[in-house]
Amino acid sequence: MVNGATGRERVDAVIIGAGAMGSLFAQRFAAAGKQVVVLEAGPRWRPGDLVSSGLWNRRLKPATGGVESRGGDRVYPTYHQGTGTGGAAIHHGAVWIRMQEEDFQVRSRFGYGVDWPIDYETLRPWYDRFQTEAGISGDAAREIWRPPGEPYPLPPLPWTRQAELLASGFEALDLPVAPIPLGILSRPYHGRSGCFGDGWCESGCPTGALANPLVLHLNDALRHGADLRTGATVTRLIPTPGGERLDAVDYTDADGAQHRVHADMIILAGGAIQNARLLLASATADHPVGLANRSGALGRGMMVHPVQTIFGLHDEPTDPLLGYNGGCVLNQSDYSKAERGSSYQWLGAPSMKLNDMLGIIPARPNLYGHALHDFMRDAAHHLISVTALGEDRARDENRLTLLDRRDRFGLPIAALDHTLHEADRRSLAQAAEQGMRIMRATGAREVWPGEPWHFHLLGGARMGSDPTASVTDSYGISHDLPNLVITGGSPFPTVGAINPTLTLYALASRTAARLLSGSAAVI
Repeated sequence: MVNGATGRERVDAVIIGAGAMGSLFAQRFAAAGKQVVVLEAGPRWRPGDLVSSGLWNRRLKPATGGVESRGGDRVYPTYHQGTGTGGAAIHHGAVWIRMQEEDFQVRSRFGYGVDWPIDYETLRPWYDRFQTEAGISGDAAREIWRPPGEPYPLPPLPWTRQAELLASGFEALDLPVAPIPLGILSRPYHGRSGCFGDGWCESGCPTGALANPLVLHLNDALRHGADLRTGATVTRLIPTPGGERLDAVDYTDADGAQHRVHADMIILAGGAIQNARLLLASATADHPVGLANRSGALGRGMMVHPVQTIFGLHDEPTDPLLGYNGGCVLNQSDYSKAERGSSYQWLGAPSMKLNDMLGIIPARPNLYGHALHDFMRDAAHHLISVTALGEDRARDENRLTLLDRRDRFGLPIAALDHTLHEADRRSLAQAAEQGMRIMRATGAREVWPGEPWHFHLLGGARMGSDPTASVTDSYGISHDLPNLVITGGSPFPTVGAINPTLTLYALASRTAARLLSGSAAVI
């Protein structure tokens, strides 16, 4: 590598970020014989580095995401990000559910938000292929709400006692349940071992049963010759003279040295916040309001999944420390937006360690001292929980902008303004009322709602067929810069009320195949 901004190193593709999407693209391109450089700001993690520990979990998340949260419903972005290889997907619950057909057409069906430029049937074969590639454990026949598709390649993971009790509460209200489809192996698959349910998914899973990017794609990408550079913080994207294409990427290494890599293709594979932040910060005379932003849509339509958890205490042991962080029990009976103009689904019976973000202590944040100790002794053996994951409709006022302050790399600090729409707020409140009834029906001796929270961060570079109103096409290829690909959650026009990871992978698999087919203009 040549130091300095005048270096002339050129490769086929630079991939920014070694998380889920960056690792997939690196594997696909390197296996196809492309010369690929992967730039990752954090450290390199290997499967053997992962430790079942809540303290370890904190090392996998950044201390700061370079963003200030504002608005009526503030978003806390560092929880949803990751630092180092694997990114946020190295510590995730692996709830891999397909979006519903209606989620792709909210404007045409319900009159709000925007439609996707593709429909469910476009993604259906990519859902099918990826679930076989990675290994999803589930029972498609019991998911009576599931859109059409192939059955899962693996049977569902065993239910915990907590899950059995929770299922009885749903069934008492005539609400059917199914196992949550999880990207966790219920038995050995493709050289990886099956899960034994110790509940440490949020710490990275040292056994490889959890489908994290290290075991899925990154290690294979490296075997095929991908050049991974960790401690490499990208500070700017450089267009060609005239601004018609991208030419290079500037980054700072762990020692503070500056580097430039030229590439025929640049794939932006960070989180939604960092993708939009870097594009806005790379503004030039030819692109004065940010790269890929002639539409003015960049940074707009930032979305989360608002969540409401209901807790209960039982007399009999529930073993809440065991199982899977993503949970066991799924219900989507009241998903349709037709009645409320917003969706929600139920995810129940997750493993809960004592002091994790989604653990036992946050169930009662108002307790201190002896009262907290008494609760912990009880809850560690008798707690049960179920979470409604709701919808956040895409609105331009929920957006990311840049501030005058800069971080130590010279990148502007971003501001994220976010407020839930009243329809989404009301929908989650209705879910909470239903959740209290469900929990009481389990026979719990005490029932209460948790503090409202949120999962995931998506949007900011939405895809669309109209270049004047969107940032990319349906493949994530920039309308303005034909050799820039934006992947991950950034191009989501809407999010529904569905965990996004399986859709992220389906979209990325589709895009990688398109790019490598030679039919895309970016090649």
